[in-house]
Amino acid sequence: MTFIDQQRAIIEALDMSPDDLRGLAGALESGQRIVSVREVAEAQLAVLPRHHRYSKSLDRLICWAGEDDAAAVSAADVAGWARRSGAEARADPKSHHGVGAQETIVTHS
Repeated sequence: MTFIDQQRAIIEALDMSPDDLRGLAGALESGQRIVSVREVAEAQLAVLPRHHRYSKSLDRLICWAGEDDAAAVSAADVAGWARRSGAEARADPKSHHGVGAQETIVTHS
């Protein structure tokens, strides 16, 4: 297998477009490191005690936006997560009003 064949096999295995590859190359050359929402949330989860009251909100963030660029999170994203979190909490029969779930998402986003 030649070097070119190896490169082609890697590109095909990654299923990346030429634009994706150029973007990746640019990010690597500029030394940028993209930190995902998952990485930030998991770092917070790692320092919290087990079953901490914020754990569910951080798990929700990982589910909803885990692979997104943490630096690109906007106020509109946080507001949408707060609404969604409140709606999910209100759907739980043990929930009183869902406001706590909304506040927790905003605090940890």
